[in-house]
Amino acid sequence: MSGSRSGIGILQSGFTPAAVDFLDIATSRFPCALELRYWRGNALRLLARHVDAERDFRQVLARMPTHRGAAHSLAFMPRENGRLSAATDVIVNAWNSGNNSPADTIEDLVFLRECGAHSRAHALALDSHRRWPCIADIAALAAEFADANLLQVQPVVHRPGVERGVEWRNHALRP
Repeated sequence: MSGSRSGIGILQSGFTPAAVDFLDIATSRFPCALELRYWRGNALRLLARHVDAERDFRQVLARMPTHRGAAHSLAFMPRENGRLSAATDVIVNAWNSGNNSPADTIEDLVFLRECGAHSRAHALALDSHRRWPCIADIAALAAEFADANLLQVQPVVHRPGVERGVEWRNHALRP
């Protein structure tokens, strides 16, 4: 939709108030255009109009629960305000609703790590590891969250190479 590209262009050019005005008109004219609503939410978020932005993101997610952009944009707002549990809920719900790739999963797990949501991230990482047993980064994250849950401390950030993937996978799957 050309309206969406125009709104995105205005937003990316740094004219956020103008982008909001443009996207207000576009979303009122095309209320079913989810991308317009998503970009309007981002513009509102940049203007610190978080209540309005949250409403737009939630409307997008209500109609398309697999919209990763809306989920992450929505999750960043509570995380930035210290509401880590709310941010975690958004990411876990989005992950549970969609067709996630390994790259999407790693992005979600890192976000959960940044929220300190180790036990919820561990459950997601173990499920992901069952889906993709050969992805070393997922195995490493599963092991990291397992260690964090056992030790009840902040995890050390591990970045093992592929050669250590099997070692981390075995560690993550230990009973």
